[in-house]
Amino acid sequence: MLAVLALGLGLRLAIAMAVPVLEAESYYWTWSRQLAWGYFDHPPAVALLIKAGTLVFGDGGLGLRAGHLILGTLASLMFWRFCRRHVGPRASLGALALASIAPFWMPFGVAATPDGPMLACWVASLLAFWSALQGQRTAPWLLTGLLVGLTTLSKYNGGQLPPVFVLFMLATPRGRAWLRRPGPWLALLLAGLVLLPNVLWNLDHNATTVGMPFKSGFEPEQAGLNLLKLGALPFLLMTPLVAWAWLRESLAWWRSPERWSDERRLLLIVGSWAPMLAFLAVSILTEVHAHWAASVFVCATPLALRNLDGGSATGPSPAWLRRSLALGLGWMLTLALAVVLLPTLAGSDWKLARRAALELSGWDELTERIDELRERPDAPLLVSMNFHLVSRMEWLSGGELMGLPLRLDHRHQYRWWLGPELLGRDGLYVTKAKPDKPVAGIAETLERWFERTEPLPPIMVELGGEPVRRFELVWCEGLRTLE
Repeated sequence: MLAVLALGLGLRLAIAMAVPVLEAESYYWTWSRQLAWGYFDHPPAVALLIKAGTLVFGDGGLGLRAGHLILGTLASLMFWRFCRRHVGPRASLGALALASIAPFWMPFGVAATPDGPMLACWVASLLAFWSALQGQRTAPWLLTGLLVGLTTLSKYNGGQLPPVFVLFMLATPRGRAWLRRPGPWLALLLAGLVLLPNVLWNLDHNATTVGMPFKSGFEPEQAGLNLLKLGALPFLLMTPLVAWAWLRESLAWWRSPERWSDERRLLLIVGSWAPMLAFLAVSILTEVHAHWAASVFVCATPLALRNLDGGSATGPSPAWLRRSLALGLGWMLTLALAVVLLPTLAGSDWKLARRAALELSGWDELTERIDELRERPDAPLLVSMNFHLVSRMEWLSGGELMGLPLRLDHRHQYRWWLGPELLGRDGLYVTKAKPDKPVAGIAETLERWFERTEPLPPIMVELGGEPVRRFELVWCEGLRTLE
């Protein structure tokens, strides 16, 4: 087990050191510089975790990701312990090995996003709930409530945990007995109290975060495609072998005469299928992004490994199991290593490698331009329509220059941080473009916000001597409005 944990940590460290800070991470980093009980997209846990990491390890990339690297290791240890309780030692080790390199788990122990603390608290909540259910004391229920609150304070997906627990308790005699006692209800109350500051923040900010998943609008006409995408996620993120084993084990549970009495397997069934069915319902209205469903696989993975380990009559033969697991784990490890190796293959003709390298290229040249601005006494603004690009530029400036996105939705978030003292300030506007297609009408667009604009020489980004991207630059004078 320790060897698998060490392998997972080593892989995440390699990725953290090889891959520069991503735009989404720099966006959450800006949150850590303006601590609050809520933000435009998510609750505040990710900002607090980044803040803790940068305070201890500094404002570099490793400091930004340190909290997620440490928490990812603890989460993996808790995941192994949870699996061991429910599916035995061999299947739990297989589940840990898979999670250490699988896309539904490993990236969130590296990239500084809300999914990292959410998954860690999700697993901890499952462990605490099971412990509370088996005992007779109220204290474990209070721990469960605290952890559920922290899960939801990381990402609103945590709100799925109380229904999971209630459904499980209604289905079992032990659970129904506990529902007549104060423990579970105190846990629910404590979870609500932990989340209360974020609720109050939302009330003061027009329920901004709560409505974020639906801000792109309802798209019932896309329901068929959305359902198809969501249905394919287990096969993509867990490998077809493990996803198929999850489905087989779920069917075996349904056919079993002991399906309601086997509490260990029942919790895995409810813990995987209740969130999955909730996401299926949401996908009828709007698109469900892949990382939203990561919590589904916390219980789906050990359930699948139970099937592959022969825990059910539908389990495969040992020889087929060994070959299939080796193939699946090899594929996942290949994907994980590709994250590290793809940028180094930028000079090749491999389209995927060039695309990956493109996302990581050109930033040194842009940093040089930003460094020139840092020398100015008037501290110009860093401006773009794209809020992720604004955050990236703030990161490249070392946090010395303030960003201002002009896109309507996320500009409101920055307005909570910025005041009228910015009016009259100058700034550098940046946007991405294809190398042979300059963006038209930039000056006309910027006239709404600035008194004067002046185009600057663009930055041409090359890979292997071939231009692949350009950064359009415009110097803007006299910010006239924040609206």
